[in-house]
Amino acid sequence: MAELLSPLDTAFLALERLAPMHLGALAILDSTPASLADLLADRAGAVPRLRQRPEAQLIPPGAMAWTETPGFDARRNIHTHRLVLGDWAELSALTSQLMSEPLSLSAPLWELHLIEGLDEGRIVLLVKLHHALCDGRGALRLGAALLDPSSHDAVPHPAAAAPPPTTQRTRWPCRGWPT
Repeated sequence: MAELLSPLDTAFLALERLAPMHLGALAILDSTPASLADLLADRAGAVPRLRQRPEAQLIPPGAMAWTETPGFDARRNIHTHRLVLGDWAELSALTSQLMSEPLSLSAPLWELHLIEGLDEGRIVLLVKLHHALCDGRGALRLGAALLDPSSHDAVPHPAAAAPPPTTQRTRWPCRGWPT
């Protein structure tokens, strides 16, 4: 059985109609491997929750559950951009624009934006995650799983046996992830 979203996370999805309910973070990288997008896609594909999307359930009424995304390809969630001027004002404007756009609720609730052309040849990674997917603490753990070179073997895996359903608020990556 699919894992139900908590009532709070379901409310975050409902509020999406009024205002974007996602969080974001910027990472400024001095240099990157040429295949950074491929590396990020591989690592994101290894995180089970990033392959899932919310889906309405008939029972209980109004409930949402995490379901596998058919034909999932993490590269669809990774976008590249190039700054023209390469300054902080242009980066700020682009970041503001990207963060003002809502995430698609029919796809996994995350995006990665690689922004090239910042002064001194630096690259910026904008991580955009819906609040129903994870909270701030979960976002930090996800960032480590995606960016830390030593964590490629430490990408958390779901528990072998799912715990019984609960009405308590559970947020990814708490359940089934190492502490």
